[in-house]
Amino acid sequence: MGIGAGIGMLPAISTGVRASNAPAMASDLAYDAFMALPDDARRANYEALVRDARSTQHKPMRRVNAQKRERLRTMKVLILDNSQREPSVASVWGHTLEDKRAIDGVVRGLGFKHVVAGALNDAAQVDDQFCAELGGDAGPTSFWTFSEFTDGALRDGAPIFDDDHVPVGLRKTAAYGLKNVVLEVDTCAAFWEDRAVSAFADGVVRWTRWLRGAAGHDARVIVNLRDLAKGMVRCPDRCVAMVAALADLPHHVRPASLLFEEPFGEYLPCEVGGWTALLRATMDAHGWPSAFQEDGASIDGALLIHVHRQWGLADAVTLDALAAGCDGLMAAVCEEGAALGHASSAVALANLARLGNRDVVTRYNLRGVIEGARQVTKLTTGAPVAV
Repeated sequence: MGIGAGIGMLPAISTGVRASNAPAMASDLAYDAFMALPDDARRANYEALVRDARSTQHKPMRRVNAQKRERLRTMKVLILDNSQREPSVASVWGHTLEDKRAIDGVVRGLGFKHVVAGALNDAAQVDDQFCAELGGDAGPTSFWTFSEFTDGALRDGAPIFDDDHVPVGLRKTAAYGLKNVVLEVDTCAAFWEDRAVSAFADGVVRWTRWLRGAAGHDARVIVNLRDLAKGMVRCPDRCVAMVAALADLPHHVRPASLLFEEPFGEYLPCEVGGWTALLRATMDAHGWPSAFQEDGASIDGALLIHVHRQWGLADAVTLDALAAGCDGLMAAVCEEGAALGHASSAVALANLARLGNRDVVTRYNLRGVIEGARQVTKLTTGAPVAV
């Protein structure tokens, strides 16, 4: 029996509350006050709400969201491919160097210009081997690595940004001959509680300058607010201020792009879409618009999203974020990743093509993306895809 049916069969008990007033009463009262009502009064409200819902259930839908559909149809779409890293995170089947080489061969034929090569930290792992093997021989592909924003070095409770405390991910990136880094930032980190947001911006500038000195003047940084979903619930003002601080930086030291994550698979498309619109509006208002939507090449001012699966919302969340102002997504071609799975580029690109987006059809090898997703899944799980 469905929930609605169960509620609808609750016994009608006289409460002194007219059924016609029930919807207004439920919507006007705060949740706690509503729940404090006697059971009989709450049931009367439930019954009226269910009746109203059923009365509209079969009414024909006259409109769709034309504004969102137009944005999804006409936008240019940027993919930061994460097929080398995402599928192996928290996986029981780790990648070998041969797997990395095979994935590299798959990804290079799909039209992705920006590709994550690995996550570098103080552990020796296969990502180190692969990044060292790539070296400076990237060809037309821009390879990126993940690095922590701070390795935990604190002084008086504040992160230290100096040459003696450069995060190991940055140091390894330069040592391997690579140039581009995604800095992993936590908006809810305790050390931001009593400090001005300018300290965060100063750290980004410091690491950008260090990387360019060590890896080359054309080295680039993307800032990833990897806990933004939590931050927008706990400290939304700080999150927006951090974005504004980045946008206000001089162009020559500002990050190339901004990335954020919904790492829990918890939040509704409309919620993540709202956060996206707020971030995009903040970037635009502070002089950091998306160059990618203008020329389809520069990633200056691009806004990207990465969404984890869990409760089945990931693909819808991704589309809502794109419609609300994201320029693209960081994703692997397949859905495996980070234990929960994630919103893949294969599904996102297929949806956009289905909605009439010509950019994804001409920019990316869509047939290759689908086949590539099958290949990366097999390399990650050891099992072929059933369909």
